[in-house]
Amino acid sequence: MKNKSIWIMAMALPLLMTSCKKNEVVDDKTTSNTSQDIVSSTENKQLKYKLTWTAFKYPVPEKTGVKGSFNDIKLESINDKAANLEEALNGAKFSINTESVNSNAADRDAKLKTFFFQRMKGSILGSFGKFENNKVPVKITMNNISKDIPFVYEKSGDTLILKGKIDIIDDFKANNALKSISEICKDLHKNKTWPDVEITSKFYK
Repeated sequence: MKNKSIWIMAMALPLLMTSCKKNEVVDDKTTSNTSQDIVSSTENKQLKYKLTWTAFKYPVPEKTGVKGSFNDIKLESINDKAANLEEALNGAKFSINTESVNSNAADRDAKLKTFFFQRMKGSILGSFGKFENNKVPVKITMNNISKDIPFVYEKSGDTLILKGKIDIIDDFKANNALKSISEICKDLHKNKTWPDVEITSKFYK
């Protein structure tokens, strides 16, 4: 696997990606439409990936997930001599272009860019730690705050699946960003935009 692959890990961070489509209902059947299609690295056709983030709106018991991704995430420092994906990704670094947020709704994406991501400081960056015992720490930097987020992973043949969760406020102190997107979407979100975001990433050989 070559250095400088393109990856989509959303990890990072979406959030709000809950936002502002009236009466929207999202379930697992929408994943193929709202997350980026499986992509091959332009340098290494053996490495493919897919990322999905899920953010939430509406108060309990109506809490509803909205799925999406990013179209522009770069991955570098991959171990191209590794015997498997876990070893290849150990120590790899990634960066996310938040302007490429893709929730399958242009009007929502515009709100996310203006009222969420532009209200935070710096870029979204990250790196993978050691894959061990089905767990891996992922260092994420967002709003100029870096934190190790625990992810779990599972291996099925040549597919590696990572799952984790972030909290926009508790982990990255992005209170202003959450308040901004919550305010612009308060009527459509029934006055509730949640800070938690679930992240799922799949890597394929």
